[in-house]
Amino acid sequence: MLCIILAGTLGDAATAEIYSAGYLCLRRGAAESDAALHFTASRMALAVLIHFPTDWCRHCTRGPGCKVGRFLHAAGEGAERPISLALDAEALTQAERLLRLRPDRDVDILLAEQAALALLAWTYDRAGPSAGDGLPPLPSRIAAKLDDAVGILHRRLDDPPTIPALARLVGMNECDLKRYFKYRHGKSIAVFSREARLETACRLLRCCAASVAEIGLEIGFSNPSQFARAFRKHYGKNPAEYRRDLH
Repeated sequence: MLCIILAGTLGDAATAEIYSAGYLCLRRGAAESDAALHFTASRMALAVLIHFPTDWCRHCTRGPGCKVGRFLHAAGEGAERPISLALDAEALTQAERLLRLRPDRDVDILLAEQAALALLAWTYDRAGPSAGDGLPPLPSRIAAKLDDAVGILHRRLDDPPTIPALARLVGMNECDLKRYFKYRHGKSIAVFSREARLETACRLLRCCAASVAEIGLEIGFSNPSQFARAFRKHYGKNPAEYRRDLH
């Protein structure tokens, strides 16, 4: 089961606007299983659920050893744990396409499949057995704790936990959390959290009418000047310039 979780508000089907993206969750296993997904946000939570039958990869020409098929259906240890990934601009585009589709249009059935497959490919690229530039995969229990850490960072954009607090929340010691997090994501927890907050700011600047100061507060910057400096350092222009250049 593929679940895309977004925080925000939704307009009508033709003009849907999302305030900010949350994360994508891939839960592998029976659709009838308890798939409780916990998501907290200061705004409304919105989810898209896609179910793939267990025999979906049955006719794959690569046979039962296909890495993609095994990844999607979680053959092996840790199958019961969902994978949670932050939505970047590429994944958000596909998620928004799904939200805008109309079930009464035949062509949208094909477009829905196209967007879902694109999201699965995106997920496999970041969490599949080939992810990490050929680095050996982490033990499933460590990977599950790192997934939990990513979920917490994206649920708490406005109040990021300290690294010691995050380590306690996911049940790891601080040194292991920092080491394994950088091994898997190629960046420190602090950099990952800051980039996630700034990516969310970009989407808010594009999609909602809130002021720059309000958007800064939404992602945890109580000081507008600090928000502007961080945004400029990352994107080469301040938030007001970024929004103005969109029009």
